[in-house]
Amino acid sequence: MKLLFLASIFLGLYFVMDVLFYTWLPTNYVFDPVVLNSICNEVLHNHPEKNTTLIMEDVAIKLQQHYGKGLINEFDNERWFFNNAGGAMGSVYILHASISEYLIFFGSATGTEGHTGLHFADDHFTILSGHQKAGKLNDQYPEIYYPGDTHHLRKGTTKQYSIPAGGFSLELAQGWIPAMLPFGFFDTFFSTLDFVTLYRTTYFTAADMITQLLRGILKIQKLVLKRSTVSTQIIKSQIKSAQNTTSTKSTQAHMNHHRTISSPLAMANPSPLASGSSIIRLEDSMSPQAMSTGPNTTTSAVTAAATPASFTSNITSTAVNDKWCKNATSVEELRNLELVPLVLDVMEGVNSGNVLPKDVENAAGTIRVRINKARELIKNIHGLAELPEERLHRVETLNQNIDKKTNALLRLKRLVSQKIDLSEESQLADKNDEVKTEEEEQQQPSGIKDEDVLMDTN
Repeated sequence: MKLLFLASIFLGLYFVMDVLFYTWLPTNYVFDPVVLNSICNEVLHNHPEKNTTLIMEDVAIKLQQHYGKGLINEFDNERWFFNNAGGAMGSVYILHASISEYLIFFGSATGTEGHTGLHFADDHFTILSGHQKAGKLNDQYPEIYYPGDTHHLRKGTTKQYSIPAGGFSLELAQGWIPAMLPFGFFDTFFSTLDFVTLYRTTYFTAADMITQLLRGILKIQKLVLKRSTVSTQIIKSQIKSAQNTTSTKSTQAHMNHHRTISSPLAMANPSPLASGSSIIRLEDSMSPQAMSTGPNTTTSAVTAAATPASFTSNITSTAVNDKWCKNATSVEELRNLELVPLVLDVMEGVNSGNVLPKDVENAAGTIRVRINKARELIKNIHGLAELPEERLHRVETLNQNIDKKTNALLRLKRLVSQKIDLSEESQLADKNDEVKTEEEEQQQPSGIKDEDVLMDTN
């Protein structure tokens, strides 16, 4: 029974972590495999002499320039340490480590071979020197990755791999990093007994994780403080604007009220429009209380309605601006992916004989990474990821809203015309509008009230 209980806890924990892996964790990622690949290829292009030390130093500098020194550690030869995991032994240098990501240099001066391990994370190996061979179960030929290529080891995938003498790579892991630590520690207890290496591994990893965790907490606090300050400023500006609007309307209503009293015609036939009243809602304008309402009551209604309406308008405009800024950023990133040149390079390699047909899949590793990135960007662009049925439904909804607003305006015009005298020309136009309105009302579904329609227009 205890075993069943423990198994249920383990399965529940796995399910939660798996869901968060695809939903919450990606929102915390800092690094982009496509950007890292571009940086590495740029540095490799600048070092035709293929000096591994200079290449790694320049990669670290480029990463600091792109992501900031707070996220990337300085390159210092004193921070290297050994790592024994999965039967392979190599040298590791931590550039960044957090709960959801780590970025390291990994390689071997003498060459190594072993098991990749089964991880709760995606691994991206970008080769800087030498090459890397990898193979899945039942593969008769190895996958070969050369300098500038990125080998993507997906979550839950295992392979055998090997690195020749002098082979080094930039490795990015994204996922549940703490779940990977036992893979790096077990060989110390059951094989090497090198506790000095264990200490250095624990020290550098824990120091970086704690630093990045504190940085994230401070960033969240600053963001909350900034948003609260901005919200306070918006609310104050909206209240001030509402007060100014109320003051102006109150003055105009007072002047109109005095004009109405001084006019004998207005005293004989008082009009709610002449007395400074405003039609806020259709049902209010038709009630006896609204017909006899003075300017002060109307001003209070305007005051009560002004602030939330303007505040909602401000929030809506901000959301729209954020959406289009996100669209523009995604389109720009999509434009900079440069998929076509990579495809042409592979085709040229096949035609020239530098790339064998059986190695095309390996050579296209970078292309696959960028295609996955393109798919994610397309999801962020408004309209591109929309299905035809969804777009038709959205267009129909917009047309229905436009028809409702048109009908509401026609009814409002008819109500106004009943309260004031119009010229014969206007009355004739009103009759034509009424005929059209009646025809549209017959087509309109039952149960929709005038006040509901007018409220929709707001």
